[in-house]
Amino acid sequence: INAPCAGSNQPAAISDLSLQWRIIEDEVIVNRMGSTSTDPLKFFLSAYLFSVNKQYQVQLIATHRLSLISAQTSVTVIIASGQLVSTIAGGSSRNIGASQRLTLDASLSYDSNLSPTARYNDIYLRYRW
Repeated sequence: INAPCAGSNQPAAISDLSLQWRIIEDEVIVNRMGSTSTDPLKFFLSAYLFSVNKQYQVQLIATHRLSLISAQTSVTVIIASGQLVSTIAGGSSRNIGASQRLTLDASLSYDSNLSPTARYNDIYLRYRW
């Protein structure tokens, strides 16, 4: 934003501006997501807060504190789906005797769309051997 100060042709100083960031999903402001940045000029959002295959608009509204003139800009963010990762612990080859029991462990498989914490509670990931 390069708006002149009230009664002047000089650009407003950052300290003269009130900055408001917001996230919009399906034309509704999403209040549960806020920036973790301590710098009001930057917007940081933690990983795994957006939903996969959704589109969001991140909007910045700057308002001059004295003149109350405001301007806004936005960016569209499209959240792409990550990978489903299937893993069998111990590698891809086993040598066992005919009388031995085979045990395979796929517990390291995961859906990369889920946070590492949520992966342990993933009720949607199903295994088929």
